[in-house]
Formats: sequence, structure tokens, C-alpha cells
Amino acid sequence: MRTTLAIAATVTVLAVTATATYGLTRGDSSALAVGLSEPSTLLPGLVEDPPGRLVVSALWTPLTEVDPAGQPTPRLAASVTSPDQQVWTIRLRPGWRFHDGTPVTAHAVAGTWQAGLAQRWPGARLLSDTVRVRGARPGSAEIPGLRIADEHTLEVTLEAPFAELPLALSAPALQPLPESVLSTRDWAGFAAHPVGTGPYRLDGAWRPGHGATLRRFAGYAGPRPAAERIDLRVLAPAAQYAQARGGDLDLATDLPPDRHAALDTAFGARHGAWPQGVTTYLGFARTDRRFADPGVRHAFSLAIDRAGLAAGPLGHQVSPLTALVPPGIPGARTGACRACQHDEVAARATLGDPPTGPIHLWYQPSQAGWVAALADQLGRALHLTVQPRPLDGGVPADGMVLAEQTVAYPSAYPALLPLAGRDQPEVQRLCADAARHPDPAERLRGYRLAENVALRDLLVIPLWSRHGHAVWSPRITTVATDLYGPRLDRLR
Repeated sequence: MRTTLAIAATVTVLAVTATATYGLTRGDSSALAVGLSEPSTLLPGLVEDPPGRLVVSALWTPLTEVDPAGQPTPRLAASVTSPDQQVWTIRLRPGWRFHDGTPVTAHAVAGTWQAGLAQRWPGARLLSDTVRVRGARPGSAEIPGLRIADEHTLEVTLEAPFAELPLALSAPALQPLPESVLSTRDWAGFAAHPVGTGPYRLDGAWRPGHGATLRRFAGYAGPRPAAERIDLRVLAPAAQYAQARGGDLDLATDLPPDRHAALDTAFGARHGAWPQGVTTYLGFARTDRRFADPGVRHAFSLAIDRAGLAAGPLGHQVSPLTALVPPGIPGARTGACRACQHDEVAARATLGDPPTGPIHLWYQPSQAGWVAALADQLGRALHLTVQPRPLDGGVPADGMVLAEQTVAYPSAYPALLPLAGRDQPEVQRLCADAARHPDPAERLRGYRLAENVALRDLLVIPLWSRHGHAVWSPRITTVATDLYGPRLDRLR
């Protein structure tokens, strides 16, 4: 079956919308002030954190965009077509330019993909591990499956049929970079003053600890954003909340946990939440035979009070996860994981004789604030000694391991595949079979079957997924969001 992705006139996004229209409270209606945490980087191939994705989504227009129903819509691309799901043709729309005035070409796309692989940027693993472009290998700029047909046309040959290429092209990591940086390879300098293709350009360099100003890009070929200027302010969550309350900030994108209960009172309808596609899982060291029995793994899952941890040490910043595919992904389910319901009696009954000896719980520095509470829950519920241990970069030989994953693009495939690993070939096969199918409904059925098998084995226990919170001033009536956060170009 031939798959074709053609130009669409509109893009629909999930919107968090106030129920009334409010009057302006400041004189300059063309400028907005937005608070955010410090992005880790503004280089698309490296960006994974929510603040970085927020800014990058304003600076770049993706090759494609995924709507809430999971359907891809061309943006920089005019079409993405294939007769067999294995050989794909990507045609770029003429007339699109980078912020430096240079045209967006097939050479820019190919050069960016080659650079990402050569530099081993995490995002480039989409090409080698997920999409599986023929011959794409981390550390090498040579991509045999990538051919430039003409100035606006790329031909991409995959190792196997993969119907999700149009979806994967929405990922920030695959967006083109201009020749100015592809020739110099000054990645650090570019990250400080990125040059994208989006509705906004950066006015001057990014100032760590302070932020930057976005200005509407006059040469933008897409829909014109409402605000002419957006001042991005790097602020702590408490400062964002206080400035939003005081009228000095139009949009706060990171809020303090202790203000969660007061949002309705303080802002009325002018607040909302959205899923971020960032998930936390609990895995097991493959060499620790104490966890070889699936019943033991199910018992540990039943012992975890996800809701209690979410409302307590995690400060209402996460949602309990009861499936492997997180919220915000089209077709994501709730309640698919029966062992994710908190039931200590069932946990002890399922466990039987507890494992001998202390059990190490390995964690990353960012998880230090709540790992002790999780260890205490497991220890009390299962009558065990659970000892948190910081990871030092190696692969643990024993115990349990906390892992975090950011979904690369809105689909169950990149959510499930990294969790399968070499110990679940059946899950890998089911995912690969589903991804070949040109019919989205058939793909979803296949992914759900793969998820069911993975939940049966429970080699990885779903814990929770992060969600973002935002509040906004009366100057804003609509905040549209996606997995990358509030869409700054669609603030109204």
C-alpha cells in the first residue's frame, strides 16, 4: 500500500483554554513575558528537558507535526511518501528560510542528520535505532540510505518497512540546521545563539540565568504568531508564581509544588496541566536472580503507593502511571497494568518468601529527593531492607534501578521499544510488526498487544509520568500545549 503525507491547511493541538476573554492590563499588547527554568541546551539534537523543548519549538518549524489524534501533518515538508514503507521520499516546501536568510534545503536536512550521528547526539539514535535508516551508525557521518535527489528532495531507504517515518520527522532532533554551523561545527556557539526555521528568532544570545528575547521572524512562511515579542525569563518556580500573581509575568511554566492546591483560588480558569512524555520506571539488574520470577516483580509493583508519592515528595509534578505508554501519546491507556494498583496485602501474598539480603535501589542525582520514600514504602510493605544507592555511571550488578525516559515523538513505538531490551524479543517483534503497518488503527492494535506482553512479564515497572503546570495572566485567553509544553507561537 502506498503511504502519502500531503500538505494540510490547519494543525490541531491540545488546548488549555480559559473560559472567558480578559482585557489587557499593560500597554504593549504585542509583547509577552514568559517564565521558565534554565534549559540544558538549545541544540535540537541534544535537547530533552521540558524548558529546552519549549524554546526549541518556538525557534524551529518541524518537518512534520503530530496532531492529538496521532496523525502527521507536513510543515517544512510538503509531502512524505512511500510505495512500500521502506523507501521514502521527503519533499520540502520551497520558500522556507532559516533566520539568517538562507534557504532550507535537502542538503541542510541531510547535513544535520549526518552531523548528529557523527557527534553521537542522543536524538540522532532515532535514525539508527528507531527509524533504522540503512547504514546509519552512531559515530559515522556516512548514511548509505540517505540520498539527496535535488535541492528540495530527499530519498530515505530504511533497513525494514517502517510506516511511522512521517511521525518521527516531528522530533526536534531531526530538524535542519543552517550551513553556517554545519560548516564550522561550532555546536556550543550555535547552542548559545541558535538559528532556526520557526515563527520566532532569538534576538541576541541566550544568557544563562537570565534568558533571552524572542522576536517574530519576518521571513516566516507559516502562520503569523500573535505576539511580536516574547521575553523569556529564567526564574525559580517560586519567583515565576509570584510574578504571575503580581502581573509582571504573562505565563509561568514551572510552578512550586506547595502552590498546587491554591491554583484555583489564585488564578481561577487561568491555569492548566499537560503531559510531558517524560516517564519514570523501575527496572531490575538482569544478573540478580532474586528477581527472575515474574511474581516477585509483580509483588514489588503492587507494593508501591504511586498516588501517595505523587502527592507527597514528588509535589504533584507527576501522574501515577498504570500503563507503559504514558499519557499524551495517542492511544495511551489507563489501568492496563493490573499490578500497578497499590495493594500491600496482595503484594505480600504474591511475593511469598521474600528475597534474602538487602536490596539496593540505584538512582540518579535528580531522583534523590524522593528515592528514600520509595525505598521506605517497599521495605515496609514487603518486610525487606531496601537501600538507596547513587549510580556512578556503571551498570548495576544487583538490585533495582530507577530509569527515566523521554518519548522522542508522539507514538507508542518510541515509548515501548526502549523498554523491551534484549530480554523481551517477543515485545520487540510485536512492535516491529506493528510499525510496518500503514493503517494507524492496525499499528495501535499491535502496540497494545506488545504492551500487554511487556506488562505480563513486567521486566520494567511503570511508576509515573511527568506533567507540566502553567498559570497565565488575564492578557492571555488561550494556551495551546503539546508534549513539548505550551506553544509560544499559539498564545492568544
